This record gives sequence, C-alpha cells and structure tokens, in this order.
Amino acid sequence: MGRDNDIYNHYVVHSTCTYQEAPEPIESRWAWFERRGQEHSVTVAERDGLVIGWGALSPFHARSAYRFTVENSVYVDHRCHRQGIGDALLRDLIGRARLAGIGRSSQGSTPASAPAWPSTRSMASRPSAT
Repeated sequence: MGRDNDIYNHYVVHSTCTYQEAPEPIESRWAWFERRGQEHSVTVAERDGLVIGWGALSPFHARSAYRFTVENSVYVDHRCHRQGIGDALLRDLIGRARLAGIGRSSQGSTPASAPAWPSTRSMASRPSAT
C-alpha cells in the first residue's frame, strides 16, 4: 500500500489532478482501502514485483440515482508514462464496473490529466472538465 500512496502523493505535490492540497498520510490510505467493496474495487499494475500504477472505482455521488455511476481514478508512476499502463488499468476498471452492474463511469479532468484524454474518450467515458 505504501507504493500506491507514493504514486498518488507525487501527483498531489506536482499536479492539480488529485484536487488534494496536502499529501495523503499512509494511515488515511489504509482506511480508504478498507472501505472498498465489490462495486468500488482497486486494481494494481506491477512490473517485476514493483507497483507502477493503480486505479480505483469510487462512489460518484451520495444521491440514490447515482448508485449506478462510479468515478474512476488512475495513477501511474510518473517514470512509467506512455507505456499503456493507464490504458490497461482503465480497461480493467471499466470491466469490473460492468460486472458489478455499474452503467456509467466518470472522471474529473484538469489540464494536468490531458495526456489521458484520448484513452478515456476511446473507452466511451466522457471527461468532465473542471
């Protein structure tokens, strides 16, 4: 879990894509992970036993009508960009969402996440710019 958090915190410090202003403590990441369920799974990408990316499905909104919509988040080690890792993670998350009966996936986008937009569009998810 520590490596996942390191990847995430890189973007907290060096980007606006997380919408978070302070690094995530490892204790908070563990608590977040323990709240995951079948509809809100986490997928991890590894290379040679090292975590190089991860993605998660999260509730999109507390209102009941949004229960079949999830937010997808994908974070790839900044040294491993442009290798198809984010695409593979997103494809896996979309497949998991479909298996869980989730019909819609959403993600927030910032200029920092622009390199991922073509992949997102090709997988029929619509980025909502903020």
